[in-house]
Amino acid sequence: MKRLVFLPAIVLVSLLGIVMIVLLFGLAPAIQAEEKGVPDLLRQLHSDLQELGAAVTGLSQVGLKKPSDSIVAISYLGDPCPFPGSTVNSQLLSDGTITPFSIPSGWAFMVTGIDYAANIVPTGQRTGVVVRTKDSGFVLAEGYTVNEGAPGLVSGTIPLSTPMRVTSTLCQGPGLNQEVDASRVRIRGFLVENE
Repeated sequence: MKRLVFLPAIVLVSLLGIVMIVLLFGLAPAIQAEEKGVPDLLRQLHSDLQELGAAVTGLSQVGLKKPSDSIVAISYLGDPCPFPGSTVNSQLLSDGTITPFSIPSGWAFMVTGIDYAANIVPTGQRTGVVVRTKDSGFVLAEGYTVNEGAPGLVSGTIPLSTPMRVTSTLCQGPGLNQEVDASRVRIRGFLVENE
């Protein structure tokens, strides 16, 4: 049984709510002004929708340009975090080499998904991970998997339908009420210039 918590979806719904409120308050003066006719209101609405469309189009253009731009970030002997866990300080290359990793100044790490695994998980117990920012503790994602089979390897994936933009150091740590720590955590994503 898998249980995944998707904070990005909550953030996206909240942002859409804010956009709707801004549009309504932005249109309120046009609606209340009686000297403006229906054509002026329609022009204002058309203009607002074009701006919203441009913003959404800009968001959809953020993406991985080529497979070699893909980054798999890990914690390799990472420093402790202010909460349980360690800093994400390395990159796992496709040939298995581990190199230092940090988000360069002026860039953002777009997190697209997280994979985790634990080697020896007893039947009925769970493993998982929480990934958050080191400076604020903001949780990007949390997930866990319960071992419903024989004791052994248990793994899970936390896909993010919308990449999460991160500009500060990440921490990975055990999930809430976790019984077995994940021994391997892979944070997948790519770098983009920070706007």
